[in-house]
Amino acid sequence: MTLIRPAVVLDVEWIFKCCEDFAAFYQSKLSLAGNPEYGKQFLENMILNHFVMIGEVNGERAGFIAGLVSPHHFNPNIKQLTELLWWVPEKHRGSGVGMKLYDEFMAYGESKCDWITFTLEENSPIKDTFLLKRGFRMTERAYLKEC
Repeated sequence: MTLIRPAVVLDVEWIFKCCEDFAAFYQSKLSLAGNPEYGKQFLENMILNHFVMIGEVNGERAGFIAGLVSPHHFNPNIKQLTELLWWVPEKHRGSGVGMKLYDEFMAYGESKCDWITFTLEENSPIKDTFLLKRGFRMTERAYLKEC
């Protein structure tokens, strides 16, 4: 059975472990999870002040999605939900939990915000067509230069 629930501060350690796994997947010279104290404080702030949901499969944490809820940086009249983290550990991929997390994210954004933005990593198993078929349009591309 799959359950989607709001994250609580007690989930921070597990979410950070997932972030360490994502950091390895991201393949950067600098570790995205290189400062655990800061990372855990950031996650706690996200849980308390923004949007973070946990997916469970048969009582076991199986994925999460997190988004920043904020005014747009150019126009404070536009309320934006920006996806920052969406991760399903390999063990639970194909279970449907990732889709349920996405659906919960979208339901929240569509009811509370004006804009919803997503980022897909270069080597993500989620393809552009997933978002395009669901009403998104590509508006920007992100590039990274490691110095």
